[in-house]
Amino acid sequence: MGLELSEEKTLVTHIDDGFDFLGWNFRKYDGKLLVRPSKKSVASFVREMHRCILRDGGSMGQDELVRFVGPEIRGFANYHRHVCSAATFSKIDHLLHAQLERWACRRHPRKHKGWVYKRYWFRKGGNKHVFGTEQCYLPHMAWQHIVRHPQIRAEANPYLDPDYLNKRKSMLTRLYANSFRLPTATNR
Repeated sequence: MGLELSEEKTLVTHIDDGFDFLGWNFRKYDGKLLVRPSKKSVASFVREMHRCILRDGGSMGQDELVRFVGPEIRGFANYHRHVCSAATFSKIDHLLHAQLERWACRRHPRKHKGWVYKRYWFRKGGNKHVFGTEQCYLPHMAWQHIVRHPQIRAEANPYLDPDYLNKRKSMLTRLYANSFRLPTATNR
């Protein structure tokens, strides 16, 4: 077919140095391969959230901002939930909280921070910094379950053993159905 690898795009590197692929970083740490969200992917997401919250969302109300930003947060978390991303999610939560705080303080420049917090944040479960209202709030990325993809049995054949694959399909549906969990005071 005449396909060739592009010299500009091809990089041969040692696995201990790692490489980025599809928004993830593959790298061996002390002999163990870890897959994490890449720094480029995280930086791009944080930049996009900055644009959505502080530039495009400057004139929006709180509920409108939650409906505007919420799907972006869920989408990023769902994409990266299969890899080692808990620390990254926590870091992004911290950055998003700072952006939301800036958005709220910008709307009320003459009010003190305590007043702003009482107006825009509330306590839900074991978390006291949830942005939104009881009916409509932003999920924290740290609430996302980290779900490892279960391996398929090597000898599984869809024609000879359809029961196994049907059970597996129903198990995966249950695993992915409730991906965000709300922290309670007991599981913190």
